[in-house]
Amino acid sequence: MAHYLAEQMVALETKSGQEKADCEATVTTLILQVWERRNKLPVKRVPFLDVDKVASALERLAPGRGEGAYLEYLIPVGSQIRKIWM
Repeated sequence: MAHYLAEQMVALETKSGQEKADCEATVTTLILQVWERRNKLPVKRVPFLDVDKVASALERLAPGRGEGAYLEYLIPVGSQIRKIWM
């Protein structure tokens, strides 16, 4: 499938108009299929594992999330309790 994807990407460079739009849609679908199947490879090392970690970190930092990106601790300070982020 990866070789077919590469062929389609090369062919995309020579297309124009509606033909190019159709080819772009095909390439997009193929990329998503390859990405979806990456965890099913018969190897111990998962491709792009570091990318998954980065994507997870970016999701935690997304605006509008109700929770913090780090662990929240309540620390007693004298007679008060303070929230700190670790």
